[in-house]
Amino acid sequence: MVLTHLGAVYQAIKTAREMEQGNIMVILADGGWKYLSMDFWNTPGG
Repeated sequence: MVLTHLGAVYQAIKTAREMEQGNIMVILADGGWKYLSMDFWNTPGG
């Protein structure tokens, strides 16, 4: 996961340097393992 995050941050910095103005947002997600045991995965429409 760390290499994926580093790639995202690197690309954001590279893109920001090429921009004259604006904002960059990078979302660094976790693995999501804590959500696998939650019931909404098995609830219809959830």
